[in-house]
Amino acid sequence: FLTVSGFSTGLTKAKLKKPPNQSGSTEGGMMDVETIYKGVLTASALLGIGSVVYAHLLGKWGRMKEDYKFAKDFLADLNSDKEMHPYQRAKGYQALAGDPKISADEGDFLLSLHSCEEALRYYVLARDYLEHVPDPDHQRIQFKANYKSKFSRQWRKALYYAGYVGWAVLAMLPLILGVAAFKSLGLWLATYLVCGAIFLLMGVLSLRAGLKIGVAETLVRTQRSRYLPKNGTA
Repeated sequence: FLTVSGFSTGLTKAKLKKPPNQSGSTEGGMMDVETIYKGVLTASALLGIGSVVYAHLLGKWGRMKEDYKFAKDFLADLNSDKEMHPYQRAKGYQALAGDPKISADEGDFLLSLHSCEEALRYYVLARDYLEHVPDPDHQRIQFKANYKSKFSRQWRKALYYAGYVGWAVLAMLPLILGVAAFKSLGLWLATYLVCGAIFLLMGVLSLRAGLKIGVAETLVRTQRSRYLPKNGTA
């Protein structure tokens, strides 16, 4: 009787005893799931970026042909019709620049510069910081009053670039922390998607704002008329 009782007691303890490797296999399984999710997200992002870039390149090629045809026709009309109506001239420049705010006088001046295509693109991109001065003796593009000093532009650029780095770090924070820092895999995934959508957008906007100031500085510094000597200025 004692032998049977002892055997039953030992068997019950063996059933209740936790296997020594159960915790380790759970952690290993969690790490495997986290690795798989990170791999899937990375692959999806790469595929998405690749498809967007491919579509952009195809669309850009088609738009370049259309832009060339329009520029050819508009400039031919502009050169042949010296009495072109101001409204028609303004609309032509707006279509050429892709900006409904540009004026005919601004378009005339920008096309008179060396690297006029680059000057037109830079002006449209950085027009928040620039203004056109239609002075007959010294027509030029210059900074608006709030941005004329170099210091006022430098601290803004530093702030925008620092903001870009900060937003980028916040966007990647769920990946840096990993799944283990969250209560569940679903919560981690939701946080990752929300952070990516919000903080990456804020980072792109900060970077774009900083680049605009740099573009404006380049245009103001390098503007030179095609109708002046090489050592002349616009």
